[in-house]
Amino acid sequence: MDQEIKQILLVEDDFGHAELIRRSFRSKAAEMSVTVVKSLRDAQTAVSQSPPDLAIVDLLLPDGKGIEFLSLAGPDAPYPIIIMTSHGDEQVAVEAIKAGALDYVVKSDVTLLQMPYIADRALREWSHIKERKQTESLLRASEERFRQVISSISDHIYLMEIISEDEIIYRYLSPNCEFITGYSPSKIMADAAFWPSLVHPQDKKRIRAQRRLLSLGENSESEYRVIRADDRIIWVRDSARVKQEGSSYLVYGVISDVTERKSIEDELRQYQDHLEVLVAKRTEELAEAKDAAESANRAKSAFLANMSHELRTPLNAILGFAQLMERDADITPGQRENLGIISKSGEHLLALINDVLELSKIEAGRTTLIPTTFDLYDVVHSLIDMFRITAENKGLSLQVEMDEDLPQYIVTDEQKLRQVLTNLLSNAIKFTLAGHIILQVRLDARKDTSAAVYFAVTDTGPGVAFEEQSGLFDPFVQSRSGVKTIEGTGLGLPISRQFVLLMGGDLRMESRLGVGTTFEFVIQVAVSEPTAVILEEPIRRVTGIAPGQPEYRILIVEDKEYSRLLLRQLLETVGFLVDEAENGREAVQKFKEQPPHFIWMDMRMPVMNGYEATRQIRSLPHGKETYVLALTASAFEEERLNVLAAGCDDFVRKPFRESEIFERMTAYLGVEFLYDQQEALKTNMEQSRVEDILTPETLSHIPEEWLIELNHAAIRARADQITAVLAKIEVEHAPVAQAFAQLVEDFQFDKIMTLTNT
Repeated sequence: MDQEIKQILLVEDDFGHAELIRRSFRSKAAEMSVTVVKSLRDAQTAVSQSPPDLAIVDLLLPDGKGIEFLSLAGPDAPYPIIIMTSHGDEQVAVEAIKAGALDYVVKSDVTLLQMPYIADRALREWSHIKERKQTESLLRASEERFRQVISSISDHIYLMEIISEDEIIYRYLSPNCEFITGYSPSKIMADAAFWPSLVHPQDKKRIRAQRRLLSLGENSESEYRVIRADDRIIWVRDSARVKQEGSSYLVYGVISDVTERKSIEDELRQYQDHLEVLVAKRTEELAEAKDAAESANRAKSAFLANMSHELRTPLNAILGFAQLMERDADITPGQRENLGIISKSGEHLLALINDVLELSKIEAGRTTLIPTTFDLYDVVHSLIDMFRITAENKGLSLQVEMDEDLPQYIVTDEQKLRQVLTNLLSNAIKFTLAGHIILQVRLDARKDTSAAVYFAVTDTGPGVAFEEQSGLFDPFVQSRSGVKTIEGTGLGLPISRQFVLLMGGDLRMESRLGVGTTFEFVIQVAVSEPTAVILEEPIRRVTGIAPGQPEYRILIVEDKEYSRLLLRQLLETVGFLVDEAENGREAVQKFKEQPPHFIWMDMRMPVMNGYEATRQIRSLPHGKETYVLALTASAFEEERLNVLAAGCDDFVRKPFRESEIFERMTAYLGVEFLYDQQEALKTNMEQSRVEDILTPETLSHIPEEWLIELNHAAIRARADQITAVLAKIEVEHAPVAQAFAQLVEDFQFDKIMTLTNT
């Protein structure tokens, strides 16, 4: 059997008929269970105990009619019901079908033996009815109309014998045939060609195809139009199942009126066509809105680029000339102090400008991560060292807590992580009047080469009121304590939160008035090896060009006179031959007259900008041999791509440090410089002194337990614990303690680990 039937309830008081039906089912499927009861009461009990997959009920039973079973089962019985009778009373059949029977069977030896096929058909039709209800429920505008339409549908059941494609004999037509077509069953049965004549001319090929399949013994389903007796055209679905009987086929068929469904489908097509028109119109409106938004975004980007240039260019001059003046060995200590104030104030102003521009970049979606491999221990301890003096001056305790299993070398955006932690520590120290600040760093989770690292900054400050907490991550918003300090722009926390989001986490805050505040976040990082870390060389002051070097010609292209003067004085001081150009056109002309070895090119200039000037220079003879480095005041990282696309070899962002200028010239020209010998000598002496003191012979006099303590503290990069051990060593071995202290100051924990590995 096609449908899976495991449990059948047979309500039959005739033992012979019941046994015949039972055997017919067992012959088809031995595992099928047939429960036989003889009365309606027993049937009701059996159903309550175990609902069947199919119920076959005799019409006449000792305690009532089988149709009463339909009433007991209800109109929404969860299984199909077939009514059997010994007499082919059509009125009874109609009554049974209306009462909810799926089929009506006249008992005979043939039909009883065919009961498995009748059951199969019933299950198929039952499944089809459920599918039809589900499909139609999606097509109806409301469930109520759907139920009304379904309740009004009456199917026409027929049984016919197909001897050949052209020879058909109707064995049975249900009375509903007249309800659907307007013609009586007797009129249709009298002429096998009558039903095909009712089919719409355009659909006759469909019914011919169906008849052909049935004559070959294949089941078939087809939809076509029928012309009723009242000339109304309706759609019907003709579902036919075939059973071979001798040389002919018996076809059990059900014809359903699907006119309502077809009408709804037509409406849906019309709605779909209308919707497509609306979607096209809305798409056009969205495209216009997108163009307007992109135009506004371009205007904003242009404004930011201009603001970046206009603010950072003069600031470059302020900081640059301060650096130049600090190079003068004849300035007084008071003048040097004043220059330091100028530099610090300029750096503070630059930080404020960067905050505003950074927030604008975030809002424009132009901030991206720049992952690098770095030493997390070094970052944490350098931040603690940076803020320790400020904290101690306020009488605060600044502490760091790090897990022992925390990975030391990780990959993420170091600068953004530094900026977040710097902002949180700065705020904590700023707003805390007494007590402590604790920076916690621990491993939250680890899997293979990736990890989740937890950071938290906790203070004992005044706390933030609950009603203020939700707004602290909004730009330019400060708490009451922040307003009282009259410091900051209210941009630090919004920027920090956006950076944390970029790094795969979220910045959260917990605060209680009078107790303190904790800011915490978890970021996703990759775990790396020490060999992947790029060590930074210490910054040394250039005093001149080393002897034996070629005479390098440098061209400075810059429209601002003070910017040209700054760079000219810096380069001429150390021995370069310098020429100037006020714009790109003048630069191209000077290049034609005498090509320089190196060009510092400002990118935003009148007459001809640096992009066009670079392109033209590259097209000239020797143009590809000259190094062109861009000077830009843009705060946007994508500016690097623009200048490289124009033909520049590299770029330096304003305001620049003099070390950046000389490092780039060394990298591209290969020029060698002379450096401040006093500073270099000091560095060499310190390194030599450490190596001379910390020898195996010297360390053999240090108690082993102290060396073990040093080793364990170095593994965890705990400078405070190392300092505590060195205090004990210094009592009898001061030079050794001082040498180890120098290694701690230089963050050379790995060397301490090597020296103390006993």
